[in-house]
Amino acid sequence: MFQGLSAPLIAALLGVGLCWGLAAQTQQSSAVHASSSTPGRKEFLSTCSGCHGLDGKGGDRAPGIASGSDAAKLSEAELKRIVTQGIPGAGMPSFSFLGQPELTSILGYLRVLQGKGSNSKMPGDSHKGASLFVGTARCSECHMAAGAGGFIASDLSAYGNGRTPAEIRQAITAPNRDPDHHVKKATAVTRDGKTYQGVVRTEDNFSLVLQAQDGAFVSLQKADIARMSYDPASLMPQDYGSTLSARELDDLVSYLMSLQSKTDVAAAKKTTKRHWEDEN
Repeated sequence: MFQGLSAPLIAALLGVGLCWGLAAQTQQSSAVHASSSTPGRKEFLSTCSGCHGLDGKGGDRAPGIASGSDAAKLSEAELKRIVTQGIPGAGMPSFSFLGQPELTSILGYLRVLQGKGSNSKMPGDSHKGASLFVGTARCSECHMAAGAGGFIASDLSAYGNGRTPAEIRQAITAPNRDPDHHVKKATAVTRDGKTYQGVVRTEDNFSLVLQAQDGAFVSLQKADIARMSYDPASLMPQDYGSTLSARELDDLVSYLMSLQSKTDVAAAKKTTKRHWEDEN
């Protein structure tokens, strides 16, 4: 029923249902940062917040479904199916009785809480951000995005999915706080004096495989390694907060925000490829 997602996984994402919301109406004074006039807010508070929290960040009955959650990575169609059909046996009821207009309003407000609605407009120019990604900022030396770039670090093609501009900006300027960027460089010195550096891709009791920044793989026997060390900091540069201007950071954030779904990625591939070719 849900392509690529099993019922238990969806249950874990959305918890035991968008329910028990009437009790939350007495707590509306501490509601989310979104404006009280934001469409769908009233419906969300009365229907969903009793389980998922006033700000969608989770409660006693269900996990968070707001920005940064696994639920934020679901497509519009997947969310709609879950809310309208429910998940039998997992505590998630069907809310089809609410009617299409109200469900659309609730889902629209949920997207605002996930940093993907009208309250999270791009702070800069995504086209300039694409140029920075493959140019001055040198992100593409390690990261793939929209089909172009490096592969030593994580693929950022959908990194903006479910993240707010502030969260993306912090990941750029304070990478050690972001586990998605926290790829550590390892250094192995063999008994014959050779030094190898890279990211550990596989390891067992007898051997390990390092991948260097140029993509090359090196397989080493642990019996041949004299010493092994790990850089405590992320491979991500630590100085983007000072080497990039506030405007450039806004542009880079906007580019990553533009890659929020498979559709967006496909549409952005031409732009990214053009900038990549210009730089290379």
